[in-house]
Amino acid sequence: MPPREISPGIFILQDKNKDKAQLATRSSDPVPVYGERIQDGYRLWDPYRSKLAALILKGKGQTALSLTRDSKILYLGAATGTTVSHLADMVSEGLVYAVEFSARSMRDLVRLCERRKNIIPILADAAKPEEYAPLL
Repeated sequence: MPPREISPGIFILQDKNKDKAQLATRSSDPVPVYGERIQDGYRLWDPYRSKLAALILKGKGQTALSLTRDSKILYLGAATGTTVSHLADMVSEGLVYAVEFSARSMRDLVRLCERRKNIIPILADAAKPEEYAPLL
């Protein structure tokens, strides 16, 4: 069964090894970001590693997102970039501003940003927007 696009950049596809449908995004970078499986060029998005993926799979998030390929996203609490990487796939012509407080997580996020040119890492406390707002 061919992938079905349910929202810009978000696909539902049949997992070859399971009977259930899987959420996926498509990236121009074929290298896995966090060990996710790649199936026919689509990155499977694990709802157990991303609350946003779980929300979309439940059918609650895909219409609430209202994203287009050129959207700009501010993502607070980016950690190492698991969800951020999928958002970057979705907004392939836009930008994801990824705010993270932990220097340790930021190191991994910066490595991701070296491969994904539409992610801007910001080391800051998400609770203090006055500190990072000028960067947006």
